[in-house]
Amino acid sequence: MKHGVDVIPVFSFGETDLHVTITPPGANFLKKLLHVAIVFPVGRCFSLMPYAGKPQHMVIGNIIEVSKFKKGALGGCSEEEELEKLHLAYKAAINNVFEENKAQLGHADFKLNVE
Repeated sequence: MKHGVDVIPVFSFGETDLHVTITPPGANFLKKLLHVAIVFPVGRCFSLMPYAGKPQHMVIGNIIEVSKFKKGALGGCSEEEELEKLHLAYKAAINNVFEENKAQLGHADFKLNVE
């Protein structure tokens, strides 16, 4: 918003198939305490190298135009209000990209949870 750069929603299907994740004992306690998930990705040969042959699909949505923010120029809205509008537009666009493409990319039974 500061520079008026447009935002492009992008969603990648298949990332969750690249690694197996291991959650160490006590990680749930740390997650509640620090609000950070503690997981270790494990790939081929117990390394960080992803599993081979797992398809990845990146889908690009429609551009969200962002106007350069100038105080008082956008109908008297504050910067926080404009940021909230942009955030809601981005969440809606990501959800659109996901819903429009999930069936044809083999994720028909998946549900997206954007907070």
